[in-house]
Amino acid sequence: MAASILAKTARDRWMIEYSPTEPGYLFEKHKGYPTVEHRRLIGLYGPSKIQRLSFRFDIPS
Repeated sequence: MAASILAKTARDRWMIEYSPTEPGYLFEKHKGYPTVEHRRLIGLYGPSKIQRLSFRFDIPS
């Protein structure tokens, strides 16, 4: 359980640091988790360079 918490916090920290690379996606806010906002931004801008394309989710209008 501790390892998964460490992995999540490391990933979240990386997403915050990466965010300036692609500012339109607001990674510093949702950290790439499939929130409504994240899905809306993908619908608006298309997948980011780091988007996992194998993950399927509906993009809200």
